[in-house]
Amino acid sequence: MLPDVTLGANLLVYVALGLAVPLSFAAAYRVVDRLSLGNYVDQYQTVAPDANRALEAPPNDATVDGEICPHCGERNDPTFEFCRSCTARVAV
Repeated sequence: MLPDVTLGANLLVYVALGLAVPLSFAAAYRVVDRLSLGNYVDQYQTVAPDANRALEAPPNDATVDGEICPHCGERNDPTFEFCRSCTARVAV
């Protein structure tokens, strides 16, 4: 009878720890987020005023001589072997 009780107690402890540890991290994050000056959770829950605009790429600097990615058109440093945006091979 004793091994069944300890097995059940161990299972209960493992389940409690398995649930308590992740939930405590989430609760601690929410508490720290509420105490901070910038509320990161609310930034992602609210809709930005320019949410319907497409993402705009920064202008390419004409003075930098770089490799143009054949897949996405991103200008990369000539020493790069892979594109910094789509990770396609740029240089041979």
